[in-house]
Amino acid sequence: MTSLTAAELATSVRFSRPVRNGPLTLFAVMRNEMYFLPAFLAHYRALGVDQFVIVDDASDDGTTEYLAAQPDCCSGISHIRYGDRVTVTDAAPGGLSGRAGPILKRVLPEHFLRGQYVLCADADEFLILPGRYPRLGDVTALMAERGWKTVSASLIDFYPASLAGLADEQAPATPQELFRRFGHFDAVPFMTVRPGHQPEKTGRTASERLFLMCGIRQIPPAIGFLPTALTSRLPFPAPNAAWFKTPIVLHDGQTFMDGAHEANVPPPPGFILAMAHFKFNGDTYRKIQSALRLRSHARKGQKYQHYEEMLRIMEQRGLGFLGPPSEAYTGPAQLLAAGLMRLPE
Repeated sequence: MTSLTAAELATSVRFSRPVRNGPLTLFAVMRNEMYFLPAFLAHYRALGVDQFVIVDDASDDGTTEYLAAQPDCCSGISHIRYGDRVTVTDAAPGGLSGRAGPILKRVLPEHFLRGQYVLCADADEFLILPGRYPRLGDVTALMAERGWKTVSASLIDFYPASLAGLADEQAPATPQELFRRFGHFDAVPFMTVRPGHQPEKTGRTASERLFLMCGIRQIPPAIGFLPTALTSRLPFPAPNAAWFKTPIVLHDGQTFMDGAHEANVPPPPGFILAMAHFKFNGDTYRKIQSALRLRSHARKGQKYQHYEEMLRIMEQRGLGFLGPPSEAYTGPAQLLAAGLMRLPE
């Protein structure tokens, strides 16, 4: 465990160019994301991002060089890795300990982007805006007008029709190609937001549907030694899967990301955006093996063990991704109709 101050952690990252003030910055921590990067940058540029601040966690697939060549990208490298355990001694209240990756998502925007709206997104997360607010500047103007410091988004699993879609490892050149190849989703709502509260889970995500289809359950550690043939018949829930995110935060000194997905200030109940989460794609098999090897994610990458087992069972049984709630994505109006997005009055 490494102990250091917030400023020491922030300045441990050496950026390729100075981080500047701007209307809206996207912040991310990435490792080996060349599969998504061209489509990712094009998507967010079209939404109005004018600066990308990206911490590169020791990539070796060309991500480092690609980011360095982009004039609107400030890419940074630190000797502290995503999965390293750190303690930030001066983070209120009483210090902050955990994996460096999620902590960087709090500390770096606080240090370099104080007073700015910051969009936080992983490389496989593509924010979808409604037609009434087609650009990020429209969203932040609404937030400023109503005094909102955060907004929430449904994190929607997107997938191809069949396992054959995962076999094509050719990276999508554009966001349009990404949505065309992996553009199915479950058109059922799974979250709600009450005034003064964080989002609450009210339904099942596509990942959970697929886990249950394959008989994969969240087994208590005390009986984890039992065979899957037995535990799959027990009434345990599906393994946890990410289902919401707080994608835009006003870093004003009191508001910050409190973990990988959630801000410390609850979002308003009347405005829910959506993020297409391309969990299942041509890079999925590689990413699972990398996560299991590095063990730098939460609970040592246990969720990737579940996904590996799920895909193995689907292949053995000849199963696909489509189910009764599946739809092919056509536009944000579809997400509004499905209850996955919500517009303010």
